[in-house]
Amino acid sequence: EDLDNDGFIRQMRRFVGDGKGNAVIDTADKSGRLMRNVPMGQGDYITSGEGVDNDRDGRINEDGIGGLDLHRNYPYNWRPMREPTGRGNTQGGAGEFPLSEPETRAVVMWLMQHTNVSVSNSMDTSVPMHLRGPSTCEEEECMFPADRKLFLYFDSVGLSHTKYPWAGNVYRTYATRGDTGPDARPQALYGHGPDWGYFQFGAIWYGDELWNGGRERDYNKDGRWDQYEVLRYCDEEFGGECYKRWTKAQHPDFGEVEIGGYDPKFFSQNGPPQVLEKWARNEALFNLDMALALPEVSIVSVTAVKAPALKLARGATADSATHEIRVTLRNSGLIPTALEQAKRVKIVRPDAITLTPPRGSSARAIGRPAEFHLNGRETRTITQRVRVTDATVFTVNYSSTRGGIATSTVTVTPASTP
Repeated sequence: EDLDNDGFIRQMRRFVGDGKGNAVIDTADKSGRLMRNVPMGQGDYITSGEGVDNDRDGRINEDGIGGLDLHRNYPYNWRPMREPTGRGNTQGGAGEFPLSEPETRAVVMWLMQHTNVSVSNSMDTSVPMHLRGPSTCEEEECMFPADRKLFLYFDSVGLSHTKYPWAGNVYRTYATRGDTGPDARPQALYGHGPDWGYFQFGAIWYGDELWNGGRERDYNKDGRWDQYEVLRYCDEEFGGECYKRWTKAQHPDFGEVEIGGYDPKFFSQNGPPQVLEKWARNEALFNLDMALALPEVSIVSVTAVKAPALKLARGATADSATHEIRVTLRNSGLIPTALEQAKRVKIVRPDAITLTPPRGSSARAIGRPAEFHLNGRETRTITQRVRVTDATVFTVNYSSTRGGIATSTVTVTPASTP
């Protein structure tokens, strides 16, 4: 609940007396705006998010704006926000059930009807980082090596545009970012959109974190950004407009409180309007590079030759083929027509070549249509045997769920020779 009716949910503090709180005023800022967290019982203020306990469960505003994270609401490895045993894994912001929110449900249902999509970026704020799966396992153990190689490549492409400090998976890179000490440990995160995108949809999927929360200037050159440096940047670059000074308000349960802190939508989560273009442009360049790497199939050439005799096993009967049609195909994109994970979960059909004679013709293809997938930038020749009794124009169709379609024709005559 927005207690001062200014349109934004910020931070809330209330004075409770020495030794009764979990925060103190940080003296680094002489104006008294900054708060510093301390162990409960060592401070004189209690701080929380602005709001009220609207469902009387002892927690403030957890069910309101900001109480749910859409990147925790996807079906893969989803966990509830709470569970009664107290012994299971839970996930804050997960929602009531997987795809409980119309936004995530719309994304998943649309994609399940458009499985031609090879790349997605469901962008977030504000680490900043090129963020992807896996979120519950070491990538060397749970990703196919060929797929992981592609993700590592795109990590580097993204960094070349954005100069973010991090790129990589949630489980280790995100969980330990900035911590190089011996006690740094990976940490699982559940129901993550990029995990669903890779492990169940079989696509290159990022959930990039834009903006850096104002961690722009390392004034003391110690390689870190403390909250005073963030506030100083806010003051120097934006005249302090990104921070609301503490203002008294009446709370229905606590009486007098103070509301203040950074603008949640245009500083804490997203950059101020003055800097949005730079951040959006850099991220767009990365997304365009991924789009340029999409699989794209074509038919390079089609030729017809007399069918060579097949070596048959003892007792086998020769087929009736008179010719072979040799179709040379090309995937000009860096991304294969199916990631290895996409093959595992059968989210896409195999690529296929079909040969279709004119209606009414006695010509026919011999055997099943060839099925395969093309790697990135691979050229391959597929051979299909046919039977003709007179000159026949075959339509050659190449269909790939994620690589597109290509069409050509070839004329086969009884007089064709190698």
